Amino acid sequence: MKDYKAISQQIIEKSGGSDNIINSFYCMTRLRLNLKDRSKADLEAIKLIEGVMGVKNQQGQIQVIIGPDVNKLHEEFIKISPNTEKISVDEQAETDKAANYEAAQDSLFTRVTAYIAGIFIPIVPCLAGAGIISAVLSALSYFGVITGESETYIVLNLIQNAVFYFLPFLIAISAAEKFKTNKFFAAVMAGVLLSPTIMNAIGEGIKTYHVFGIPLVLSDCSSTVIPIILSVALLKVVEKFFTKIIPSALRIMLVPGLAFFVTGIVSLAVFAPIGVIIGQGLSYGIDWAMGVSSILGGTLLGVLHLPMVVTGTHFIEIPLIVQEFATGGGTAIMPITSMGNTALVGALAALIVKTKSAKKKGEYSSIMVPTVMGITEPSLYGVAVVLKVPFVAAMIGGGIGGAIVAISGFKLTIMGVPGIFAGLVNAGTEKGIWFLIGEIVAIAAAFIVTYIVYKPQNKE
Repeated sequence: MKDYKAISQQIIEKSGGSDNIINSFYCMTRLRLNLKDRSKADLEAIKLIEGVMGVKNQQGQIQVIIGPDVNKLHEEFIKISPNTEKISVDEQAETDKAANYEAAQDSLFTRVTAYIAGIFIPIVPCLAGAGIISAVLSALSYFGVITGESETYIVLNLIQNAVFYFLPFLIAISAAEKFKTNKFFAAVMAGVLLSPTIMNAIGEGIKTYHVFGIPLVLSDCSSTVIPIILSVALLKVVEKFFTKIIPSALRIMLVPGLAFFVTGIVSLAVFAPIGVIIGQGLSYGIDWAMGVSSILGGTLLGVLHLPMVVTGTHFIEIPLIVQEFATGGGTAIMPITSMGNTALVGALAALIVKTKSAKKKGEYSSIMVPTVMGITEPSLYGVAVVLKVPFVAAMIGGGIGGAIVAISGFKLTIMGVPGIFAGLVNAGTEKGIWFLIGEIVAIAAAFIVTYIVYKPQNKE
């Protein structure tokens, strides 16, 4: 059993001590630290701590890869370094300034994609939750327990569809947090874009409204995520402007009203039609790219996904996938890029078979369970990247599996199913059998390459 207290003490020491830690939290596999001065953190020393599978310095944080037991470590971590320290406004400004400077050292592409992804990442669990309900519906329908006309099906389908229809509301809240503006004001803007008045008018064939003589092209924003992001970004600027010029006694009434008026008109007149065009263009572009050369597109996406994860540039996939779901019909990107993660199962299995060291077999076997369940960071950073051959093998397996899925034209409609089980659950959907075949081939290819090429060290 791991000594999480000892591991925590070492991480704190190598991160510059408790005085350098502003706060800490965790995701599925990573301990995330916000530091006053990231230059004080010895990343190489942290990597060498037993129980640590890797370290990433990105998004203004030190991210220590622990694995699925990171919650247990964090319990011990906050006993030693509680998230209770308060810092002054000046200290916070200096910290933010330093973080912004360090972030600026990344490429423009990395910074932009990480920022955009920061809006969408909090929404992913909602999509996964809807996916689980969709999977249950598919299973119940497949085995004849309920029909598409039954009231049970209608109610469950209503619940999972709510996530996608009201997606702009979720994005509005997340974008407001990212842009540091009022979340309630942002939700109002989502309501403006999704107003039943506009939806009913579109249904009746009305194409434009006129406000003070200004034509507003009516647009259905339920199938695009771009207008609401632009709207919230403008809202921040407008609210800040009116807050600055309006006397404090009148702000509570005038600032919201003027902000809603200006942002609402601009959103309906400009952002809605432009956003719909861009959103539909992205969806059509993805379909066109896959149609022109599905083999090439699928192979490249499958091969490059893991390197993109390692370099932190995979964030660009998230808004594209969300846009695909918003448009309807599922996502073509996600099942292809998932092949790289799936292939890690094969690479890890080959290591378990080929390694003679009982200790190493135990380590690899313990990592296999979360990998099969879709939590691949321990196997990716703790094994594949370190040993290199399994990493390349997983890229090859991902490329082959991605090509198979792309050629088939399969689109994933059921999210939330963990790891390699996604192929089994989706096998009964349209063209879903090819998703399962792609997973099997990706695992087999990575296993074969790793088994043939990898040469265990003497200690293994």
